Amino acid sequence: MCSDVSGFCHRYSIVNVSRNRVTVEYSNPNEYGTEYPMRAQFPCYANGSLFLVVLDITRITGDNWDGEGWQAFTELLDAPARNPNETKAA
Repeated sequence: MCSDVSGFCHRYSIVNVSRNRVTVEYSNPNEYGTEYPMRAQFPCYANGSLFLVVLDITRITGDNWDGEGWQAFTELLDAPARNPNETKAA
């Protein structure tokens, strides 16, 4: 899902997956190319090798938007659900 909503400037990536939490990093470099990444943690439930992620932010670190960093992750929260078994159209 991170690759589906990432663009040229706004980049989302999964940086850590644990048994009960997934950490996603958002980065939007400034005009000089300097990145100021923010990280959001989402709860998840492991079922064998399948991870079910709840799209509800539990914590944001590196918030450089004066407490409004959660808005950077609305692209993920608003993304349509997708079957993981389907392949992405080319």
